Amino acid sequence: MKLENHMVNIRDKILELRSALFFDLSESVLRLPTMVVHTLDVDEAGQLWFVMPRPLQKVSEFDTSFPAQLNYFRKNAAYSMLIRGKGYIVHDPEELTNWIMLHPELPMVGPASMLVKVTILRIEIEEREMEPSPVVKVFYRLLSWLNMLDSGKTTFEFQPLY
Repeated sequence: MKLENHMVNIRDKILELRSALFFDLSESVLRLPTMVVHTLDVDEAGQLWFVMPRPLQKVSEFDTSFPAQLNYFRKNAAYSMLIRGKGYIVHDPEELTNWIMLHPELPMVGPASMLVKVTILRIEIEEREMEPSPVVKVFYRLLSWLNMLDSGKTTFEFQPLY
């Protein structure tokens, strides 16, 4: 299957779950806070876009790019996703204007909020099945002890397009 087909499938899964726990994984002293974010869009370049509250510190004091992680999970969903990538605080006026023009139906970026994008580098998708019977659980446990059981995780690695 081509990477484009995978990206369409991944985009649909992300937009279906929509909410994620965002982590700024940088080693700097000043980091964006961990919070629940709502993904607004996933573009063809493999970038996730979301709006988050502006921190109390000046945005110019933060690193322009940072390692980021997004954990997508919803109760009773058939899968969960862990996405790692490179995050960027979008403060370029031209890029903000383009975003607003392309997405007039989405929330506006005001003085109390900021636009953040995360370029996807790695995705882990964990598929979950319905609760197995006790006999099947014992069989799965035996297979896991013998390292013969698939973990159920699918991992994709991405290279940035630029």
